[in-house]
Amino acid sequence: MDEKSTAEIVQDSAAPKGGGGAGVGTYPTSAPADGKVMLGRDIEIFPSKPRQEMASFETRAFDAKDNRLSGTQLALLCSRSRVPRITSLATYRNIKAPALLKLIDAGVVYWPAESRQHFCMIFEMPPGRAVMNPQDQQPVVFSEDRIISGFIHPIVTALMELKNVNIVHGAVTLDNIFLSGEPGAENATLGECLTSAPFFRMYPIFETVSRGMAQPSGRGSGSSKNDAYCLGVCVAMILRRQNLGLNKTLEQIVAGKIEYGSYSYLMGGQKTAPDLAEFLRAVLNDDEAERWD
Repeated sequence: MDEKSTAEIVQDSAAPKGGGGAGVGTYPTSAPADGKVMLGRDIEIFPSKPRQEMASFETRAFDAKDNRLSGTQLALLCSRSRVPRITSLATYRNIKAPALLKLIDAGVVYWPAESRQHFCMIFEMPPGRAVMNPQDQQPVVFSEDRIISGFIHPIVTALMELKNVNIVHGAVTLDNIFLSGEPGAENATLGECLTSAPFFRMYPIFETVSRGMAQPSGRGSGSSKNDAYCLGVCVAMILRRQNLGLNKTLEQIVAGKIEYGSYSYLMGGQKTAPDLAEFLRAVLNDDEAERWD
C-alpha cells in the first residue's frame, strides 16, 4: 500500500476519476453489473452481504473476498465524518501478532449506491463473536480461570507489539474484542484501530477521569497507558458480568471515579483472585505515572 496524505486519499468527490490496479487510491471507473465493488484487481466487496455485528464504531461492515486468499474477508467502509489513520497502515500491516486483527489491504472505492468514494479497509474476518453481546449490550460469560491466559495475555501481547512500533490502539473495548474457541478454551483477538483517530470514538466508561472531563477533540491521541486502562475496564466488566457504562451519563461516571477511585468504582467491591486484583489495581491506577503499560 502506498503512503499518501489524508487529503489526497479521502476525497469528497461524487464520482470516481478512473485508475486501476491494487493499492491505496485505486478504484474501478464504473460499478460492476453483478453489484460487487472492487478494490484493486483482486478484492471483491459485497454490499448485499452486510456484517454489522463485525462493524467497529461508525464503520459499515461487509463480506469481502480477496481472490489471492482462501476464505471470506471483512470490508470496513470508513465513515466520512472520521479521518482514517492513513499514515499507520503500512506499519500496522507489518505487525506479526496472532491476537491482532490482520490488515490485508486498503484503498478508496467507488460506492455505487451513494455515487461517491469511501476509504475502505480489508481485514481478516474476526475469528468469533464479540465479547460484548450486540443484542443486550452485556459481556458474554468468560470463565475466571481462563481470563488471564485466554483474554488478558493475548490482548497485552498485541498491545505490546503496537507499542513497539509507536502505535496507540485507542479502541480497546468489549465490542472490538472477539472470542474464538469452545467454552472453557476461549482466546481473544483485538479488533482494528485504524478507521478513526485513537480514542476519538471511545465510550466514557473507558476514559480516565482527566480524559473523561475533556472534550473528545481535546483529549489528544493518548498513550499505551490509556490502552492499558481500557483493558482494565474490559476485564472488570467481564468479571462483574455487566456493562458498567450502560445507562450512565458521563457526569455520573466521572463523579463515581473521583469519589471512589477507578479500581473501586469499576469493581464495586467484588472479590477476585489476588493476581487479577493486582493486575487491575495496576492498570486502573488513577496516577498515570504509576499505571502499568
